[in-house]
Amino acid sequence: MKFLYFRKFSIYLILSLSLLSIFTPGLTVADEFSSPITWMTRDGMYVSPIHVVHLPSGELFLTGRYRDTFEPQNKTRGGEAAFTMTPSQDTSNVLYIDNIEPEIPFEYRFQTVALPWAGGAAFAGNDTLYCAGHTLTADGKVILLGGTRSYFNNTGVHHVGVPYSLIYDGASWYRVPGYFLGMGYLASDFSVLFPEEVLTWRWYSTGTRLADDRILITGGFDYVMGDLSNVLRGFVGMPGTPNVSVEVYDPATGTYDLLVDGLAAPMLLWNRDYTHTFLLPEEINDQYDVMMFGEFGAPVLFSTKTPAHFEQTGTAGVRPIRPNTSIANRPNHGTSTVMLPLRVNNGEWGYNNGSVLMAGGGHYLPQEHLVDIYDPVANQWLPAIDLIRRRHHASTVLLPDGRVMIIEGHDVTNPLLPLNVQYIDPANGMVLTSGTATHSEIRGYHTVTALLSDGRVLLGGGNPAGGPDFERADFRYYSPDYMSQPRPTIVSVSPGPFAYGQYYALVWDGTTPVSEIVLISPAAMTHSFDENQRYVQLKTLYSAPVTNTTLGVTTFQAPPNSRYAPRGDYMLFAVDENRVPSVAKMIKLQ
Repeated sequence: MKFLYFRKFSIYLILSLSLLSIFTPGLTVADEFSSPITWMTRDGMYVSPIHVVHLPSGELFLTGRYRDTFEPQNKTRGGEAAFTMTPSQDTSNVLYIDNIEPEIPFEYRFQTVALPWAGGAAFAGNDTLYCAGHTLTADGKVILLGGTRSYFNNTGVHHVGVPYSLIYDGASWYRVPGYFLGMGYLASDFSVLFPEEVLTWRWYSTGTRLADDRILITGGFDYVMGDLSNVLRGFVGMPGTPNVSVEVYDPATGTYDLLVDGLAAPMLLWNRDYTHTFLLPEEINDQYDVMMFGEFGAPVLFSTKTPAHFEQTGTAGVRPIRPNTSIANRPNHGTSTVMLPLRVNNGEWGYNNGSVLMAGGGHYLPQEHLVDIYDPVANQWLPAIDLIRRRHHASTVLLPDGRVMIIEGHDVTNPLLPLNVQYIDPANGMVLTSGTATHSEIRGYHTVTALLSDGRVLLGGGNPAGGPDFERADFRYYSPDYMSQPRPTIVSVSPGPFAYGQYYALVWDGTTPVSEIVLISPAAMTHSFDENQRYVQLKTLYSAPVTNTTLGVTTFQAPPNSRYAPRGDYMLFAVDENRVPSVAKMIKLQ
């Protein structure tokens, strides 16, 4: 009888695992989600951020909104939120926020403005950080590019981009003097409708760190929505005016420089949810140092050299578009992209350094459940990887063991999925595996995700219906499977700052020898995208245990130049022979 029971149980277990493997191919084990933790102020306000930056101090800087109910449709009051938090092991139900920033130096805070294009009618003008672009500068400050400006009265609302930048240095704020210089795609319409404006507005702008410390500014809207939507719609089928001008901001001088006017830039670079813009580790054809992807799924190469120029302006077909689609489908709306790990032995994992992975995409398209990888050196797309489940506005996170973690996203065809994590492993032929841990809520549009120094991932906010009207006011910590393994410890590392190409030493403690030293840039994510996310393997010259101890010594070389890793702060991880990472040490490259 016991044998029959065991046999039935065994058959049930095998069938259950077989069915589970259909939905979670290549199962991994021992990953874990914490319980949800609510962000709240001491006076009972709920906080829902949509931007996150990992500061060099180890704190997280977040911006979004606060309100007096968990569900915003029931709120009676709220406002702009910017705050810092320190990740911890505390998984209490509530994390109280005591430091919401009240004095952000916006240009407009509910000030009365006469709008020329509205016949001089008075509107209240208000600026927010919502939908800005952001990144860390070389000296560790947060720069926020653009945002949302609203003009409103009892006749309606106009939304435009914010025409300046804000900088937060960890203690105080200041507004960057000067204005963006570029014009949107419909520059001629702007000159007629807005004759008093000599600047451009940026809503959903991308800020990409360059090798010379400047910040490249791409994409976004000028005019977003309101009474002029039909006038300024353009051919992209979206209310508002796409801005495809290309500019740079120089933190050293506090000035902007227009590289390419909007009328001379290709629409292929534009994406309603941020242009996906990457600094390449090596120039393509000895001139193109930047690669961009818009929602049309076409790679666009750009040279920041004087005179700045695109590989070919305004035409399709220069480089192959994302497979199994067309530009008209706009397959990259809702995709999450990330540059694959940069390896010392270029090509050892089956792709060239500079290759970009795309996970998910537009609703109802095949790309919504596919991962595609573009190799700009070979100028080709690698074979597609089927996620099986659909992920629109998922997040991709580079882990210190070299895997790409794909988490969250919204599936309108099955609102109960996705609920677990999937991994792509570049070191093992891009094999797809899945975590076994699940959670109960959906997090789509506006989710914030950040790799922490201890190897965990913070997962927060996000809209359960895929829209912009209900950002969750809670978060979870996610522990990848390596968190449950014996991990090496960094005992000491050579004092910094680190200089490019120079040699340094690291002492580690562990039962398994360290085989790699890697740098990962601190997170700066919004809307499922972090264009400055970077994993750089460092060249090791010597690595061996110390006899009769659990200690070991590894000597390594800093990155060769600032194209591989722009100047600034990085998390340094030691990874053992089992691909288990240590807790990181924060170091500075300069």
